[in-house]
Order: sequence, then structure tokens, then C-alpha cells
Amino acid sequence: PPRDGHLTTGAVPQDQFENLCEAIDRSDLLRDARFADRKARHQNGAALRKEVIRALATRPAREWEQRLNAAGVAAGAVRTLPQALQLQQLASRDLMQGTGGPGDSGAAVLKTGSNFAHDGAGVDRPAPRLGEHTREVLTALGCKADLIARIAPEAS
Repeated sequence: PPRDGHLTTGAVPQDQFENLCEAIDRSDLLRDARFADRKARHQNGAALRKEVIRALATRPAREWEQRLNAAGVAAGAVRTLPQALQLQQLASRDLMQGTGGPGDSGAAVLKTGSNFAHDGAGVDRPAPRLGEHTREVLTALGCKADLIARIAPEAS
């Protein structure tokens, strides 16, 4: 793993493997017969992983993320949920939405990852308060008023 955390990356096609080796300053791996092609890399995966991990240990995860992505290799630093929710791409794509409503705690929810011009996904009302819809739910389930009064008197 990188010096300060974890990184996810993948380089399966030959051109991505070549870009990976150049980006991690290990072009010597390109001349190693154990890693000459995809099949050889698969057969020698443990050895390749060891070499890549050794190279990645020299820099922080976010530096590798930028460097590898710039080289055309898919890579991402592994983040905690709070760190991920602070990423600029969430704000720029309007993927976070406040819940709003009376007694709002200031909580936000993550919307779906796709946006549509005509009607984007999201929350159109605050979450219900505890017990707010108990009567409606029990009635929809076929419960009679006297049963609702016994099992959920606060809903009566």
C-alpha cells in the first residue's frame, strides 16, 4: 500500500500496464519475462503485486491517484465515507441534498449518481417523524381501528 493509506488500481491491457510501470518508476518490470504479457502477469501475479506494492510505498495514496490517472491508469485513493463525501465531484454534480423540513438536523443524503434534465432523483420531503404514518401503514395492512388503538395508541 502507499505510504499513508490504500489505493485501488487496475491495469489489465498491455498499454495500461506499460503506463503503470512508467508512472511508478519501474520500467524495468516491462523487460521482466515474468510480466511480458497479460497471461504471464496472471501466472506471476504474486511477484508482480510485491513489486508494485514496493513502488507504491514511496508516496502518499492521493499523490499516486493523481499520477496514475494522469498516466491513463485507473486509480483511486481509498477514502473514509466522510472524506469521500467532501470530494469536489459530488458538489459539482449536485449529488448531495439536504433533507429539509421541520426539526431538520442538517443531515444530507446522497442522491443517485445520474442526473436527468427532466426530473432528477432526490428527496422531495423530509423523512417522517417517528410514528407519523403508523395509522396509515396499519390501515393499509388491513388493521381495524380498534386493533390500531390497542397496539399503537399514539397513532389513534
